Amino acid sequence: TLSRDNDHAWLLARFVDSLELEGAPVVFDEVLHGFGYRRTFWRQLFDYPFVLVTLQLLACAVILAWASFGRFGRPVPADVGYAAGWQPLIANTADLLRYGRHYGHTIGRYFRGAVREVETRLRPKHLDDDEAETWLLATTKRKAPEIDFEQLRRDVDELANERKREHAVVKIAGRIHRWKLEMLNASR
Repeated sequence: TLSRDNDHAWLLARFVDSLELEGAPVVFDEVLHGFGYRRTFWRQLFDYPFVLVTLQLLACAVILAWASFGRFGRPVPADVGYAAGWQPLIANTADLLRYGRHYGHTIGRYFRGAVREVETRLRPKHLDDDEAETWLLATTKRKAPEIDFEQLRRDVDELANERKREHAVVKIAGRIHRWKLEMLNASR
């Protein structure tokens, strides 16, 4: 009989030798002695086939957390669609005209508007249209001698049919503006 306190290794070694396994491996199961491997859900998450899924879930969680921290502080206020005042109106109109490339048409309207404003403020009321043209030429020679009104009119008419000469239109618009200012300011 064997007792609990004796070392039974020699008995086990003799038993294995008597089996005549001819070099085959022998496996000892020590689960009963507390060396077992308990398969739990959390341990399986980190075993080989499941560790790949676990790593993918962790990567998704990190990316989701990173995406949720997109900004810090207060949000930036959105641009107002329409700003009040004349400066945004002029800037928007200039952008639209530049986008449409209708410079010649625009400079023609600007020239006619400047001439109309000068005539409205300075022209005597009793003149008809033919006399008003003669009066405008004479008044221009007297009040704005540096600007040739006839040449200015020809330049505007020449650009009326062109579409892609933005720099020339800007120069002519400057000349029209100077002409109008000299005509209206010379009377003060």
